[in-house]
Amino acid sequence: PELAGDGSSPAGDYELYIYIRADASSQAELFPTAFDVLVVANFSNAEMSYIEFSAATEQASDAKKTPEFIENVLTAVNAQFAQDKSDIIMFEAGGGAAGEAIDIVLTLKDTFDNFQDYRVTPFDALSFEYALGPTDTSVPEYTRVACGCDGACDRSAGATACALPNHIPTFGFSIAVRPTIAGLYNIKILLQDYAVWDWELTEEAAFKTVNVRDATYSPENFLEFWVFPSEVDVTKASVYQDGLEEGQVGVPANFLVAISDRYDNRFLAYPGFTPVGWMNATDPAVESVPIQFVWDTDADAFLASYVPVRSGEYTANIELDGVTIPLSQQGYSATLVRAGPV
Repeated sequence: PELAGDGSSPAGDYELYIYIRADASSQAELFPTAFDVLVVANFSNAEMSYIEFSAATEQASDAKKTPEFIENVLTAVNAQFAQDKSDIIMFEAGGGAAGEAIDIVLTLKDTFDNFQDYRVTPFDALSFEYALGPTDTSVPEYTRVACGCDGACDRSAGATACALPNHIPTFGFSIAVRPTIAGLYNIKILLQDYAVWDWELTEEAAFKTVNVRDATYSPENFLEFWVFPSEVDVTKASVYQDGLEEGQVGVPANFLVAISDRYDNRFLAYPGFTPVGWMNATDPAVESVPIQFVWDTDADAFLASYVPVRSGEYTANIELDGVTIPLSQQGYSATLVRAGPV
């Protein structure tokens, strides 16, 4: 490789040729044998290394960017901060569903801009710090990964090491974070390693270079990502309000249906589908009454409305995205006892 501007040698394979002369005026003669020299990376340096989201995380983020998803994220984050934070949501950066892995890839370099090959330093001490987010501080999983032929770590799943001849294997880390509480998170990834010359442990330093689409990295070196509710779990639905306790013939009765994922993350905006349902009378001679649903932005739930035509006992039957809410849900049956004028 070419010498760096400061005369230092980048990592790589070298052939060293030695010329010898008897004195200052003699002609130099080439030593008959060339020497093979391998220059390897020094200790990792947080200033030179960089961070990016994995390709899988970016693809998952892209797949979720429906209008309903964006509205849910905005509503959840605004509720988290109790103010409008629409300007800081980075839909192009990264994020994922609750309980799913958000993968952050570290490409490690040394002080001299060489990709890390771990031939001198056998390890890197990494740590993870939350600056902002819900109470769920998920413990990350660190996996050392092989990097590509250009030295950069491959962000795609199942990547294999470079197979070029004489390639020095280089490495980085994939960090998987699996928060289960929806919201906006700020995290800092820290590196602690040995100093370049004296083999003493350095203080923890934050990775500062971010190779992420439209991402914002704050002056405090925190990377932002969002976590949104995962798939709807009908067993977590909450059905409540007066319309499931009593009603009056000919008078509209209302109740609310709130939906959540399996981690109890409430959907705070329209989820992209509308429930269907009926009020079924215990008397088989009485026809079922259809339930109408609209999204109530004030209640962050579906407002359900029906008009009973006969007095008697009814049971609600509601389907969320094609799946029936279990009858064991609290407050799910209705008894209409007051008969109004016909």
